[in-house]
Amino acid sequence: MATFVNGVEQGGGATSVYTRFTSTGTWTKGTDLPTVYVELFSGGGGGGGGRGASAGGGRSGGGGGGTGAALSRTFPAASLGSTETVTIGAAGALGAGGSSADGANGGDGGDTSFGSWIKSNGGGGADGGNTTTAMEGSGGSTVEGDGTLINNEPARSAGRGNDTAAILGSTNSYSGAGTGGGGSGVTSGNTEAAGAAGGISGIGAGGTAGAVNGGAGGPGTAGAAKECGGSGGGGGGGQDSGTGGAGGAGGVPGAGGGGGGGGTTTGGAGGVGAKGEVRVWEF
Repeated sequence: MATFVNGVEQGGGATSVYTRFTSTGTWTKGTDLPTVYVELFSGGGGGGGGRGASAGGGRSGGGGGGTGAALSRTFPAASLGSTETVTIGAAGALGAGGSSADGANGGDGGDTSFGSWIKSNGGGGADGGNTTTAMEGSGGSTVEGDGTLINNEPARSAGRGNDTAAILGSTNSYSGAGTGGGGSGVTSGNTEAAGAAGGISGIGAGGTAGAVNGGAGGPGTAGAAKECGGSGGGGGGGQDSGTGGAGGAGGVPGAGGGGGGGGTTTGGAGGVGAKGEVRVWEF
């Protein structure tokens, strides 16, 4: 069973050491292990809130949050300090649903870094719903720094909200996180639409889509079991006679939150993005 000390998971034996940082802390270099492999995930963006309005007007769902960037590098252990500061990017805040108003924008995810060597930037928060379409959050970028590049996972933009059918969250490669699915809403003709599923990652499918009549989007799945990024939160469904469905939270690490559904007269809240993570192997 893994042991955590101040949020840091300890593992490995005499020939290797593995440390997982789930909160900001300090990495301490071991002895007699020549190579250090570092993997970063920044925070995912929050989903936008759905628009709330009376019947007869368009009520778009919020957009899905963008993924935090993923980056991994190897270093000669001798090039690193005896300790390095590890900074974990915060989750992007959810956007509140609008009450007879447009939904609020989701917040950007925070940046993750390992000393001054490498850094991954947080995913963008999505726009809140309006009368027609809500823009998705943008994917985070990376600052590659020194060391030997192993993987620079391009972060993805997320699903777009709409007053009709929203757009699915983007699928990422095995290592990267999934984006949030867009929230759906209600047309000016008072027709509801279901939300969109969250983006897939190496851990599997994203959060489920929120059904019509204000169904909530499902949360994404955490990626720790397969040492990959989390999957994205699903978007909320539209509601023609009440509050729109809430967006699902992004799976840790790095996934975007789903957009909230449009509602009458209150929109659903977007889903919170996932915080970042750092994984260090010494061997």
